[in-house]
Amino acid sequence: MLPIFLCDDVEENLLHIRNIIEKQIFIEELDMKVVCATQYPEKLLSVIKNSSKPALYFLDVEMKHEMNGFCLAEKIREIDPRGFVVFITAHEEMSYLAFRYQLEAMDYISKGQTQEIPERILECLKNAQRRLVSKNNNVHKVLKVSAGEKIMLLSQEDIYCISTCATAHKIKVYLRDSVYEYFNTLQEIQQQLSEEFCQCHKSCIVNMQYVASFQEKERKLHLKNGQVCHVAVRKIRAVRERIQLI
Repeated sequence: MLPIFLCDDVEENLLHIRNIIEKQIFIEELDMKVVCATQYPEKLLSVIKNSSKPALYFLDVEMKHEMNGFCLAEKIREIDPRGFVVFITAHEEMSYLAFRYQLEAMDYISKGQTQEIPERILECLKNAQRRLVSKNNNVHKVLKVSAGEKIMLLSQEDIYCISTCATAHKIKVYLRDSVYEYFNTLQEIQQQLSEEFCQCHKSCIVNMQYVASFQEKERKLHLKNGQVCHVAVRKIRAVRERIQLI
């Protein structure tokens, strides 16, 4: 399911766009849901701050807050770098700013073209869904975990890191709210993982999208869940290069 977030400081506009989106989702039977529709940028950010899944955002550009739509989109990109951003505004002449801010907007929809809005929104919904289920998209890659006779498929998008245990040939898979421990090796697991992961130490593989900071002198990676992972001397350069790409 693709979560959808809306932000427009005018309640009437917010409800209008939400109604269009929900109607299109119902008609097209899309696996999506409006999770939050708010007039306040800060509220939207507080809702998504612990999110681990990419989402679709419909944002007004001009809002009577400290943050306009572009600034809000920048904040969103820090939390959800894979999210899809659509701007809806009465100010068509400001569309060039989306490129200046390097926000990689999916679309820029004018409020003045009222008849075209439903169709343009539907195009955005379908486009986001296509990208999400693309075979080249790492979002839906899974890690197969065997616990006794039980086999679980964990979304790699939800994995913060994977480390070895004191018990030989046993590893721990850390998610936001849970930890799975089972017999395997990092070498075998690494072959299943997407390019988001980096082995920073012989005992640890990290999902780089969850790195909060890198203390190079101390050779420590701090993750967004508060976890700290050590970095081997020979892995410092590789980790530094990966950090620069985030």
